[in-house]
Amino acid sequence: MSVCVRELGFTYGEHQVLNNVGMVLPDGKLLAVLGPNGVGKTTLFRCILGLEKNFSGTIEIDGDDVNSLSARQMAARIAYIPQVRGNAFGFTVMDMVLMGTSHSMSIMSVPRQKQVEVAEEAMESTGIADLRHRSFVHLSGGEQQLVLIARALAQKAGILVMDEPTSSLDFGNQALVMKKVRRLADDGYTVMMSTHNPQHALWYADLSLAMKDGEVEEFGRVNDVMRPEVMERLYGIKVKFVKDGDSFLISPEVRND
Repeated sequence: MSVCVRELGFTYGEHQVLNNVGMVLPDGKLLAVLGPNGVGKTTLFRCILGLEKNFSGTIEIDGDDVNSLSARQMAARIAYIPQVRGNAFGFTVMDMVLMGTSHSMSIMSVPRQKQVEVAEEAMESTGIADLRHRSFVHLSGGEQQLVLIARALAQKAGILVMDEPTSSLDFGNQALVMKKVRRLADDGYTVMMSTHNPQHALWYADLSLAMKDGEVEEFGRVNDVMRPEVMERLYGIKVKFVKDGDSFLISPEVRND
């Protein structure tokens, strides 16, 4: 499934949060959205997810305007994966993943064998099947993030929107989660993630959307967007790109002035 954003604008009161934002995310690609805090990344996601309605411009999911789709129709197309918060009221991993199937059930109904099988498949896909009976709150941060990804996969949506999937994770768990995110795109999911780590964008993404002051600074193939001068404009620091095999390492220029 594809996402197309054209001339998107959004204001909170008199504050212009998004201005003339545009991008096209094709099927089966991983997009990294970059930029410092407060540039509108979360608002962009909320508009794409259909949570904000009063925007200007257009947003299309697989060619359909998001404002023409019901909540159930949206849930069948696009899933949101939040940052790990840790508070899940003692739900088991199975309980958490089953929540992803709720849009396929009628109100007041309980999960049936079909939903259980979908949840089992999602857990197998993310490598957490052996955790099914564990309490979510007792898992590591990386394991919790994989549970949230499995919950989204159980939703059976073709588009995954991830809000900083490696936030607060240690180095090893960051690598674990990002490898899984990359694999999801390789398996045909359309993935959009925000990140405060430009290195993750450079290593794992196909496309990058660099945002500054609510506008698009750069958009395109990740190797075209990820340049030292773009990083300086976004974050206000000079960096060097050091060749490392087929990719680059981003190194800030540290001066002892």
